[in-house]
Amino acid sequence: MSEYRLSQPRQSTDALFNYLNEKLMNNPDKLSVNERCVAIDCEMVGVGYGGKASALARVSIVNYYGIKLMDKYVKPKRVITDYRTLYSGITPKHLENAYDFEEVKREVQELLEGNLIVGQSLGYDFCALELERPDTMIRDTSCYYYLFGDKFGRRPLKKPSLKVLTREVLGLDIQQWTHDSIEDARACMLLYRLKQDEWETAIARGQKMPLDIGGCYVCGSLGHTKTYCPWRRL
Repeated sequence: MSEYRLSQPRQSTDALFNYLNEKLMNNPDKLSVNERCVAIDCEMVGVGYGGKASALARVSIVNYYGIKLMDKYVKPKRVITDYRTLYSGITPKHLENAYDFEEVKREVQELLEGNLIVGQSLGYDFCALELERPDTMIRDTSCYYYLFGDKFGRRPLKKPSLKVLTREVLGLDIQQWTHDSIEDARACMLLYRLKQDEWETAIARGQKMPLDIGGCYVCGSLGHTKTYCPWRRL
């Protein structure tokens, strides 16, 4: 592994987890600490007029080692007007036997409790889950260039997509056809693990860490400010 990116791109997230897990086995002192870290990703569908508002339809959580802890389809509270299949991967069939929102919300709370939470633009996910965001526990990969952008020749305040980050840093192509929340959560965890020591050192030194790089404090979007955030109108 080079200092800032993988020297030899692996062909899958499985291969990368195997590589990093083998390295970790040589440093057992870190094992117990790392067990308190999970990655989460959610997929949304459109609700309301024109499907412009978003609602939770799938939530996936993996642990530090990339192992699936949860992967459930969720029945939205409102009528779906756009499945956004091209981006979400969600079809009507996926939601035929979907779980109740409140049931999933409780399970997510239990899995996140006391853990560091890794993910991309997590403001969206916590809004969709109707959960308060535990700011000090968040490790948002949308801040990757803020922390390490100079090493990649990127502007610190540029908010990269997860697809771009995964390709540039890990040498992997994800989201080739559509989004998959398990794949995305695993990619986020790999990104965090690659720079974990530097990330935690920066926080320990008191470096102010933006939760989402973007114009909107609520969801991190670059396209609007919090006054016009659609999540505030749900």
